[in-house]
Amino acid sequence: MIARCTACGHGYDLRAFGDRKLEEFRCEKCSAPLEPADTALGAFYRRIKARAGAPKAIIATARKLAVIYYTMLKNGSSYVEVGQAAYEQRYRQRRFSAMQKQALAMGYQLVPA
Repeated sequence: MIARCTACGHGYDLRAFGDRKLEEFRCEKCSAPLEPADTALGAFYRRIKARAGAPKAIIATARKLAVIYYTMLKNGSSYVEVGQAAYEQRYRQRRFSAMQKQALAMGYQLVPA
């Protein structure tokens, strides 16, 4: 099934997605501004895109934006951009912690370089 993006009118394949709530983000033309952005969301988008492809990265980033938006409305807080460098630092820390747990489960010990 072909759907039309309400933002730019670009057609895209809905396939298994029956939900039209995030259609602007599913449109690759409308998500293009995320690609060069030096933000945490831009870094998240590029990381997922490299691993799973652009369509899944668009959906994942749209969901992340929706959660951020909902949290802001629910708590009355404002969005604080942490930046690409801080996001990548946290991501490396999470990866290292996960690797440490895996190594410990196998009887090894990792030492940071």
